[in-house]
Amino acid sequence: MKNNVERWRKDPTSADLESIEKSMVRIDKAISLSSDNALYYQLRGQLHEWKSYISPLDKRFHLKNATSEYKKSLVYRPYWAPTWINLAWVKWRLNELDEDFELYLANALKTGAQQASVHYFIVDFAFAQYNLKSAKYLLVYKLLPLHLKMGLQNPLSERNVLKAIKERNASELACRLLKSEPLRLRKKIPGCR
Repeated sequence: MKNNVERWRKDPTSADLESIEKSMVRIDKAISLSSDNALYYQLRGQLHEWKSYISPLDKRFHLKNATSEYKKSLVYRPYWAPTWINLAWVKWRLNELDEDFELYLANALKTGAQQASVHYFIVDFAFAQYNLKSAKYLLVYKLLPLHLKMGLQNPLSERNVLKAIKERNASELACRLLKSEPLRLRKKIPGCR
């Protein structure tokens, strides 16, 4: 199941409803055998997120299910930053940037500010909000330079951070934010010197 999720992450076109459903059956079986395993609920939440991509008409339904699974995961592992950041991702995808979103983000930062998934989220969310000229940018603008730097230094987040910079057309802003960093770090961003 975890291998499928990783494969889909690398190649989203390889995800299909049939393989997601097969993975869902396996994870349900695993949960029936070990219902206190936080990772199983985390994986089931990710499967619901993948369903939301495959079935856009049911996106909201699947994202709400993902939220429920992530919350179950937190019962068994409350200090696991990736689950908190997954909840923030889901709230963002639902366009619900409310108090719960802010709580999920704060808990992710409190429990795992060094996590690759947290670096990626901060960078992607910040650049998206900056481009929208949204007031929500203020939630993360002070965090952005540090997470941008750490995200580019961490091999587990570097590819995603660079992807976010490219997709959000944020090379110029990223370069400005990294102006006091070593050239070897700035050179990772195309056009940055």
